Amino acid sequence: MERFYVARPIYPPLCILFSFVMLLGGLLVSGRGVFPFLLIAMALIYLAFGYGWVLLKCLCVFVPLGLLVGFISYLLTGQETAAWQMAGRILLLGLCAVPTISMPPIFLTRSLAGLHCPRALTLGMLVTIRFFPILIREMRHILEAMRTRGVRVTMNPLVLYRAFLIPLTMRLVGISEILSLSIETRAFDLHEAEQTIYRPVRFTIRDGVFCTLLIVCVAGMIAGVVVWK
Repeated sequence: MERFYVARPIYPPLCILFSFVMLLGGLLVSGRGVFPFLLIAMALIYLAFGYGWVLLKCLCVFVPLGLLVGFISYLLTGQETAAWQMAGRILLLGLCAVPTISMPPIFLTRSLAGLHCPRALTLGMLVTIRFFPILIREMRHILEAMRTRGVRVTMNPLVLYRAFLIPLTMRLVGISEILSLSIETRAFDLHEAEQTIYRPVRFTIRDGVFCTLLIVCVAGMIAGVVVWK
């Protein structure tokens, strides 16, 4: 996931909030003629705020996926308009994920700590966000070890249990023990004691401009739908 991180991410709580807001607003207008303009406007905003490389990577994944889903929808329904709308919704999902996946988890932890959120929440979110990339990497390593030893990846339950699930479980147990030791040695405490935030993340004028543009974009598209209707 590190390759998706940007140098200057938007204020982390806003990344999560506006991912949901843009997804909801996009779904509300997905059946209207202004929907393509909303997607274009989101892409332009991302480009203006330094998300161009992440946007390109997401488009490389979600454009083919959207076309595939749209083609399947066309085969099932026979309606070209519905197929394009389905492809657009898949693309909307990818665009809404851009701010969130490009945000370093430590930025989110620091911002939540600066907002005086409960320490159990900030630590839990950090561990949760970091868990999935580690899980994917461990699964990849086990699959590579299986291929090296000549074990084929099949749907045989016995092979999957002995060659994949058991090593994966052992690796996850070991990682959890290392994580617990790391938290203890770094003096993490769940009690609400005074803490010092290294490089605090604050809301800036740039974040305000980003919020304003997205709000105007969504509100304008919804207003356009009302006027069009």
